[in-house]
Amino acid sequence: MTGVARSTLQYRPQADSDDAPRLALIRLAKQCSLYGYRKVGGLLRAEGSRTKHKKIERIWREEGLQLPHRHKTEAAQSS
Repeated sequence: MTGVARSTLQYRPQADSDDAPRLALIRLAKQCSLYGYRKVGGLLRAEGSRTKHKKIERIWREEGLQLPHRHKTEAAQSS
């Protein structure tokens, strides 16, 4: 092979497992059901996780986690 750097041929990407952050995210989402993925991500970082915000958002979507729907109050409905 010509024209290719030797370092690119030796590169082996590491498989990054999502299991630990996924389980921690689900646990925190169930404990703090009124928090969204940003707040739960902050709690994960406070626990010492080094998971980036894009991965937290992706796992949140894959697991189908969501905030409970807000109910309109009586005052807002009558206006």
